[in-house]
Amino acid sequence: MTYEHANLIYDDVDLAVETAAKNRDVIVGIKVRLDANTIGHNSTVPMDRARLAADALGLPVMVHIGVAPPPPPRYSQPDEARRRSHPLLHWPQQPGYRER
Repeated sequence: MTYEHANLIYDDVDLAVETAAKNRDVIVGIKVRLDANTIGHNSTVPMDRARLAADALGLPVMVHIGVAPPPPPRYSQPDEARRRSHPLLHWPQQPGYRER
């Protein structure tokens, strides 16, 4: 378990923007890992912060979804945080997973 987003002090939008801007020759997007082992009880906050950083840089967000926390984060309406133009990465099939 990594819990990288469990402490939101590590999800520093300004620092992410500054670091990515200084390294635009190698930075192609902002990646956020979202699963029960990374976000703790922070629900969609890490995704929202990744979206803010990506928008400030004009870059896409890449989402790595692992084991979904119970219940999985949901947005009540179509949201800028999940635009179609941004890829969704690594949606593994978990035991008991069924397509609906």
